Amino acid sequence: LLQFARQTKANFQPNNVNELIREAVRLVQHKIDLMSLETRVQLDETLPAIICDAQQIRQALVALLINACEAVMQGQGVLEVGSRYHGERQEVEIEVRDNGIGIDEETQRHIFEPFFTTKEGEGSLGLGLAVVLSIVNRHGGQIEVKSAPGQGTTFAIRLPEKPPPEGASEPLESPGRTPW
Repeated sequence: LLQFARQTKANFQPNNVNELIREAVRLVQHKIDLMSLETRVQLDETLPAIICDAQQIRQALVALLINACEAVMQGQGVLEVGSRYHGERQEVEIEVRDNGIGIDEETQRHIFEPFFTTKEGEGSLGLGLAVVLSIVNRHGGQIEVKSAPGQGTTFAIRLPEKPPPEGASEPLESPGRTPW
């Protein structure tokens, strides 16, 4: 709760997104191993460095990976993480996909709201995806979710190579949800 409320100054520097992805996967590896999940990592090694706050991007990825772990069946879950570069838009895309329970349309409309949770009784405050959205917005990026009950979930984060000047981008009320 304190981490969500505290808006620290971002530390924007050139970073290798693939390395941030690898570090995030390492941070949740213990949970992945405990649940006997399969992990597939497909990274575009030609990605340019992007200007971002490494700690914040890593935090967003860890939150998405933990949610993916919690959405799948133990011993049957598959987590996929990938990256690719969109040169025409000068942005990097990171995908986190699972083969879990999926999210219905009504729930998708609320998942980025602070304190919204479907994990009642599990100790969740419902801040994880709100924090992820906040981080993506601070970087001038976009986040999309594609999901259906029983079909798993894919989160796609798109980050520009260079974020807009601090304060130049208006926060999004809700992320785009255009299926792709």
